[in-house]
Amino acid sequence: SVPLVWILSNSHTANNYESVFQVIKQLTANRFRPKVLLADFEEALRNGFCRVFTGVSFFGDLFHFLHANIKWLRSHSLSEFAQPFTAMLRIIWRYVSYTEFQYNVGELIKFLKPMIPHYVEYFESIWLNRHSPSHWAYFSRQHLYPSGDQALEAYHNRLNSVVLEKDREALDVLVTKLWNEQIYYARIVNTPELLQQKLKETEMSKQKASRRTLKD
Repeated sequence: SVPLVWILSNSHTANNYESVFQVIKQLTANRFRPKVLLADFEEALRNGFCRVFTGVSFFGDLFHFLHANIKWLRSHSLSEFAQPFTAMLRIIWRYVSYTEFQYNVGELIKFLKPMIPHYVEYFESIWLNRHSPSHWAYFSRQHLYPSGDQALEAYHNRLNSVVLEKDREALDVLVTKLWNEQIYYARIVNTPELLQQKLKETEMSKQKASRRTLKD
């Protein structure tokens, strides 16, 4: 895996994701045609991506699937289940056929429901209904695609630990400056009074520059 684009943004809306991916599509003259999106379960990211690159298959990251379940257990005072559930969820994830997956998940739900009904309710709501199993379980991808975005995370860690270790502050300053500049001009463009004032100031600056040129 080789990273092609780095996106520096603190936005997490589908519309902004869509705008960024539209730029990538234009820069590649529509030659970038991905078949698969491998990501976490952020719906805005997936929706924004799939609006631009239609017909793409989505596969969720195994680590984030496990992490979300363990986080739920710990936040509901069920930390003692974290370790055994991690092993159990890995087994569920690994079934190679949908029939096998469906049967064993059904049996597991029957087993867990009397003991921890709230977790079963969470699992059914999020991982069977909200996120289709075909988006996160192995049977839909098998050996064709990796279980997660480990390669990308490795590049991300390298960027942080090697490339930016000494220049992080300079990059932060640059990104902050660019972001503030974008906000400043967006406010001007979207406010008629400020836009007129800015146009007058620009025209006056041009006139002054012209007079200086004539004097020289």
